[in-house]
Amino acid sequence: MLIFLSADGVAPRAKMNQQRSRRFRSAQEAKQKDEDNEEFLKMLKSKNGGTVHEDATAMAQKKTWDSNAITPGTPFMDILAASLKFWCKHKINTDPAWQKVCFNSLVVAEQNTHIC
Repeated sequence: MLIFLSADGVAPRAKMNQQRSRRFRSAQEAKQKDEDNEEFLKMLKSKNGGTVHEDATAMAQKKTWDSNAITPGTPFMDILAASLKFWCKHKINTDPAWQKVCFNSLVVAEQNTHIC
């Protein structure tokens, strides 16, 4: 049995265009949610005489995860690909069960990182 892992492939052009509009809408919604959280925190402070429990403050100040980071070519995906490459190399060299694992990463279109 062979296991093949792949990360950060290049999406077809039409799919990239469709995803761009989704990512823009998602970013706008995340920004609005963060603004709503800040407004809620201000309301809590005004109702409680300027004091708010630290859990409420931490929750309101926590920024929304930007799912746009999980798209080809982003720094997040570059770090993920490098981490997976390192881990696969380590496991292939130290664990006999990993001898049938291949990892592929398209970090740059012309540069194909392939580890087996």
